Amino acid sequence: MLVCDNPSYDFGDISDGQDREYTFQFQVDGKRPVTIQSIAPGCGSCVEIVDFTKEPISARQPGRATLKILVQNQRGKISKAAVLKSDDPVNPYMVLTLKANVLPSNVEVFGNLPQEVPTSAPPAE
Repeated sequence: MLVCDNPSYDFGDISDGQDREYTFQFQVDGKRPVTIQSIAPGCGSCVEIVDFTKEPISARQPGRATLKILVQNQRGKISKAAVLKSDDPVNPYMVLTLKANVLPSNVEVFGNLPQEVPTSAPPAE
């Protein structure tokens, strides 16, 4: 059976337009190798499939899938998913989810504390 320890990842606060990637890790719980057949975004314009393991995944050979969340013109808390299809006889489908809190582009993220960035210079004295 194909297993992903963390099928959901939260980027926390990110700025509008700062697309982010995350790599999901997979193992096989059992003796039979499992092959990822495809990964399809739940929302074609919000999640991009960067790469995934095409070879059979076994107990000795883990697999991965790298997804990118596209946050251009998004605001607030978002959750975007992609569906992984494999030849796993027990569970052939797995949902992978990327989450973020998208802040306006005039807000920079320092650690997890958003800071507003001035859009114009202060008046001269």
